[in-house]
Amino acid sequence: MSEPDRWFTKSAEVYDHIYEQVVDYDHEADVVDQLVRERLETAATLNEFACGTGQFLERLANRYDVVGSDISAEMVAVSNRKIPDVEVRHGDMRTIDWGRTFDVALCLFSSIGYVEDTATAVANMARHLVPGGVLIVDGWLRPEAAIDGFLSGDVYPAADRIVARTSRSRVVDDRVIMTMSHLVTTRDDSSFFEERHEMWLRSDSQYVTAFEHGGLERVAIVPSPWPNRSRFIGTRAGA
Repeated sequence: MSEPDRWFTKSAEVYDHIYEQVVDYDHEADVVDQLVRERLETAATLNEFACGTGQFLERLANRYDVVGSDISAEMVAVSNRKIPDVEVRHGDMRTIDWGRTFDVALCLFSSIGYVEDTATAVANMARHLVPGGVLIVDGWLRPEAAIDGFLSGDVYPAADRIVARTSRSRVVDDRVIMTMSHLVTTRDDSSFFEERHEMWLRSDSQYVTAFEHGGLERVAIVPSPWPNRSRFIGTRAGA
């Protein structure tokens, strides 16, 4: 069998098929909006780092002037097809430079877990905020929740195709290496591919420290939509 692809290459085309059956994006967008308004009621501009296929940008575009970016060119292509009026760039959350600041910066659904240097990513997002701007980051699994050899899988049916996805995981030091296998079946044919996902384990205190070192104040931990994870919110100093 060939080596797995890098994460979110071929799976970009089935990502929405899977997660629209798992996530209530309308509700989650409302939750994020409420968290922002509690900190900065007048927020009008928003930048989503690691925006994926643009699910949140699509839902928040009627509340903010939104832009986004993702390190997966394939995910960016999906976003550009879905929301052509929104600027979505190909870029790394640690280094992308928009050349301007925003009222809100987001990094949701544990995307931060894909980078080893968490503090660099948080600092770059914070740098894109106006004084008093709000950063929300969804952390990935807490280290104590990672299970070496963990197996998972599910089937996601729809009228035009069925996607079956399984995952096997290895814990190596402070990271989890997951191999995700996909079988996509339509009325005409079936295709199979695998992707390798490497994600870094960080404690709540490590995320909080990254926020504080990035110049964020009033750092708080709030409930995450995912089990065994936390959501972090902070305000850029200087308001």
